[in-house]
Amino acid sequence: MMLVLALALCAGTPAPELPALDERPLFSRVEPAIAEGAAALAGGDAARALERYRAATATTPNQRAIVEYDVGQALAAQAMAAAAPPPAPAGPASPDHAAAAPKLDESMVADAQAAFGRARALAHDPRVKGEAALAGGNLAAVAGKVDDAITQFRQALRDDPTNVRAKKNLRRALEAKKQQQEQQQQNQEGDKDQKNEDQKNEDKKNEDKKNEDQENEDKKNEDKKNEDKKNEDQPQQQPSPPDDKKAQKKETARRMLDALRARERPLTPLELRGAKPVRAKEGKDW
Repeated sequence: MMLVLALALCAGTPAPELPALDERPLFSRVEPAIAEGAAALAGGDAARALERYRAATATTPNQRAIVEYDVGQALAAQAMAAAAPPPAPAGPASPDHAAAAPKLDESMVADAQAAFGRARALAHDPRVKGEAALAGGNLAAVAGKVDDAITQFRQALRDDPTNVRAKKNLRRALEAKKQQQEQQQQNQEGDKDQKNEDQKNEDKKNEDKKNEDQENEDKKNEDKKNEDKKNEDQPQQQPSPPDDKKAQKKETARRMLDALRARERPLTPLELRGAKPVRAKEGKDW
């Protein structure tokens, strides 16, 4: 929230008889630049507000701290405006458009956080210190940096234990941190379950492939076995008995050819028929 502690600048050094610091206003007269910056920021013109805040005149550390605080608020507003999602298209609302979360520019966030840090360092008033730390925590929470937000909310309570909003925001940040951790654990368990499921699917795929290969091998063996049995069952073709007459003719032809080559006497009809010739008796038998 914007500090509305005072919009005036005191002139000179406060007198000793003034009330205690936490009871007197930080400004004793209106500071026009701060008033103009506040009006511009309320109207949504963060750039104009930033320009007017930087032009403000401050003389005491607490006053300079308030100026830095207001500068940080303007810078934070600029970061929020730059990250705002585009207007929803005409027609029924789109769930995707509604779910789009703004992402703050890190450099703009860093500039705003630096301004809040300067405000806290300059301030002597615990209220200003606490408000500066609270503003930094709020910006960190919006940027999604829950741990940083928790750190700054705790710092705000150390600076100003009476800051009710810092207590409330710290409690919310701690709850968000717990939910974040639970979500991370669920995601890890989900990833583990998915990994186990993928491994089971891979194992089943390998097992199916192994079974398929075994079935193919068994089928091949069975086909070979059936083929061998079929061959055994078929009657063996008996060799045809030799044709004696054909063999005799071939032998006779061979012998005739050999006789011609050797210029032997012609074979007798008995020799032609394969019979042994009858040798004539020597001398005359008459």
